[in-house]
Amino acid sequence: MKRIIFIFALLNSILTFSQILDCPDYPNPDFVQPPTNIYSRSTQTPPPTSNKYVFNLKFHIVKNSDGTGVTANYGENEVMNAIMILNTHYNQFNIFFKYIGFDVIKSTQNMKIRSFAGGAVNQNATHPFFADLVQFSKTGMSTPVYNYNAMNLFIVEGIDISTVTGSPATAGVANRPGVDSVFAYNTLLTSTMPHEIGHNFNLLHTHQGAGATGCELVNGSNSATAGDLVTDTPASHVLSAANINTSTCNYQNTANLADCSGTVYSNVPIKNFMSTNNLCRILGAGYLPGNANFTLGQANRMREQIDTYYNSATNVYGYSNAKNEIESLYEPFAIVGVGGSTTSTTTAYSKTYTPNETNTGANVWNCPTYTLRFQKGFNWIFSNSTIGTLNKTVTEQYNYSINNHLVNVQIPYLGSDVYQSGGIECFSSYEPYIKGDIKSLSNLGSPIIMYETLDEIKASDPYLYEQLQSQEYHIITKETESGFIDQKTIYKN
Repeated sequence: MKRIIFIFALLNSILTFSQILDCPDYPNPDFVQPPTNIYSRSTQTPPPTSNKYVFNLKFHIVKNSDGTGVTANYGENEVMNAIMILNTHYNQFNIFFKYIGFDVIKSTQNMKIRSFAGGAVNQNATHPFFADLVQFSKTGMSTPVYNYNAMNLFIVEGIDISTVTGSPATAGVANRPGVDSVFAYNTLLTSTMPHEIGHNFNLLHTHQGAGATGCELVNGSNSATAGDLVTDTPASHVLSAANINTSTCNYQNTANLADCSGTVYSNVPIKNFMSTNNLCRILGAGYLPGNANFTLGQANRMREQIDTYYNSATNVYGYSNAKNEIESLYEPFAIVGVGGSTTSTTTAYSKTYTPNETNTGANVWNCPTYTLRFQKGFNWIFSNSTIGTLNKTVTEQYNYSINNHLVNVQIPYLGSDVYQSGGIECFSSYEPYIKGDIKSLSNLGSPIIMYETLDEIKASDPYLYEQLQSQEYHIITKETESGFIDQKTIYKN
């Protein structure tokens, strides 16, 4: 019995670890690698005045063709938490993400994919490649959903499904460098999210090239030209469950694994986002920062990669199309309730009616009623004369219902600047009377009432009152197309 339990525990440990492995290295098939001279390999903190980079983010949730599957209930809540994860981990490096929405791809064929040819052992050859999924979103749908002005993040059931175990071998894949990435649904809200975006910005695995000739040496002598090419990440190898003390989250090398010069590995950064995924490379409670981290060297490599191509006229790697302005972070990602908005075709107005002077219709003051929607991932300060001051944390999505007035928006992390949102103006219009009736009687208590129905022409006739019978009371009711009713009782002498 003890032997059986031990074997089960060992298998469980292996399976748990294997199921959360990140990605094989996947250089972008469409672009050559950037020149090495763009990287300073600095490990210094970027100055506060350094450039701020903003990227639009669009999510694509893949479901079965009938809308079912493990992602059936995935929607805005999941992707909103995903973008919060990115902002709370990348903002410290002046890299920001602007949520612009999500869509659904209904395609059973693309629910399970392969990373790329040779990306994983025993991967199911019937599944399409990641590149096929991206292309499907561009040209394989009656209404393409791929957004060329954003980073595109896909969510699927599984990646690199093994024909032996039936389990996924890969948590996520990203074009390195580039703007496309894909995540298994159960790894979306984990440290895999910052990991794959790190690849988009041309970060390598900390274990890059381990076990091969010319590997990064433990003594650090070739750290600028080998391994992940970042000097403040110690030389590493591909981790397994045996290399991690999960109770202390410390690295252990019981097998005396060594680099290609024979020096035993030590101080392998198991908590680094670009290390092999493991139980100690984790986010904090509520998806906030936890154990997992980037080094300053990695941050500078990402920033230098972005800076080189951020304003590229030819949109190299997709960065220059996906970029946005820092001001966009203060703006709502959606305005709901106003006709023509990106999220609603409904026009909702509060209307004030006043009969016009000629009694032919009503003057209408139309004030839009709408909701401003702000993403998670920032501490917010909202204020105006109606709501006073509201403070919202990074974990709170804020929906503010507003009517023809401005709300001041501040993100303290970005400084003291205040931007105004909302303020969609009221407008006036005219509505003619289209129907009504006249009740005429000799005195207000008379049981004898003369009744006349008004059509559109008579209801809007400016001379109607002049045509009424003298020495009688007249109860006149008129109505506009939108339902405004004006009623007058007059005595014509």
